[in-house]
Amino acid sequence: MINWQDAPIKWEEQFHDYGMTLVCANEIKDFSVFRTELGQLLQAIACAGDKAKLQALFQKEEYSHLERETAEAIAIMTDVDIVLNKLDECEENGGYDMCKGMEDWAKEEQEKGATRGKIEGKIESKLESIQNLMQNMKITAEEAMNLLGVPVEERAEYLAKL
Repeated sequence: MINWQDAPIKWEEQFHDYGMTLVCANEIKDFSVFRTELGQLLQAIACAGDKAKLQALFQKEEYSHLERETAEAIAIMTDVDIVLNKLDECEENGGYDMCKGMEDWAKEEQEKGATRGKIEGKIESKLESIQNLMQNMKITAEEAMNLLGVPVEERAEYLAKL
């Protein structure tokens, strides 16, 4: 409701007091009742935060030819930045294929995981080498890291893990 007490004379005639319907995407049971892409948007929002549900959802036919605005809104509302960044690559026959975007997202996540795994593997291997040198040669961690050529700026990290 608008308080018109301090408003200039006749301003209230220029404004209408319309009702508002609020929709909670998580409470909708049947998204097929929507006749526009609002249904796809709300259904995607309901799956936000669950990568597996989003991937399954984007496999459906109705997500293969979305309007750009809908695809952007879905990417933003579900926090799937990779889909938003690669939207132009997902364009097919005048529509946007969310499935293709999700595939790119999954691939990028796998690549990140593989890179993280390699880094962690190298750290574990170096830690093992430091421990072996310390144990077999009866030397300190600092001496072992000198022998292995561990950069000075990385040594505190290794010392914390020993």
